[in-house]
Amino acid sequence: MCTVVSLVGLECYGYHGVSDAEQEVGHRFRIDVDLGVEESASESDDVAETVDYGAIAVTAMEVFKIRRRTVERVAAQIADALLTSQPRAVWAEVSVEKIAPPIPYVAERAGVRVRRDREK
Repeated sequence: MCTVVSLVGLECYGYHGVSDAEQEVGHRFRIDVDLGVEESASESDDVAETVDYGAIAVTAMEVFKIRRRTVERVAAQIADALLTSQPRAVWAEVSVEKIAPPIPYVAERAGVRVRRDREK
């Protein structure tokens, strides 16, 4: 049975960006994660048969703290790390959004969404 396990609105501060200023000053970001999980906890009520939200957050933040130029790379590496660290996950979809992006218009967020499927 496949269930989607979500972690929504993980806010953090990072130094990702194309410009040198973004790399130096940093910016607020938001991370959302959906994991497709082969689980049986919905039947057994056993937490060992699903994934831990806290572990998802820890993995995402460990990857996020490494500086990169593009949010595409950040999102892809978070998704890859989640598939590695969560053996029950069959796919991972990760969005990384910059809050109030530095563009000449008013925008709430700008970002990307990446999906990775576990290779069989």
